[in-house]
Amino acid sequence: MGSGAAPRQRRDGACWRGAEQREERDCPSNMQPSQRLSAAGDFRLLFSRGRRVESPLFCLVWRKNNLPCSRFAFVASKGVAKAAVVRNRLRRRAREWYRKRTKLFHASVDLAIIFKKDAVEATRDTFYEELERSTSTLLRPGIAELRQGARD
Repeated sequence: MGSGAAPRQRRDGACWRGAEQREERDCPSNMQPSQRLSAAGDFRLLFSRGRRVESPLFCLVWRKNNLPCSRFAFVASKGVAKAAVVRNRLRRRAREWYRKRTKLFHASVDLAIIFKKDAVEATRDTFYEELERSTSTLLRPGIAELRQGARD
């Protein structure tokens, strides 16, 4: 949806609610496909050779990639919460956290955030603080290149 695109319309000709506002924003409400980690081979490589950062609320698995942008995956299994509504809330919170900090990622990395059961009970502020603390090393310029280079 570029700046010159017309708002999406329903079959009856009316615009979808909020379509005009979404098009006017600078950053997209969804992650772009290039920012999603989705291929099975990429997941295998990430989990076999990636570095892990454990936290009370989640486990971060990251690895430097040779792409122009970082890619993310948010993993919430049924073991975390049986209700899909709860698992989706966790994913939405993490995507929102990323959306606000997308320009802070200096290195191109593949990052999977695997949620733990305690993440369900965490308040929004606690959730964001823990994500911030866990990813603080990834957000510093050059740290991912140094650590990954030492490992390979």
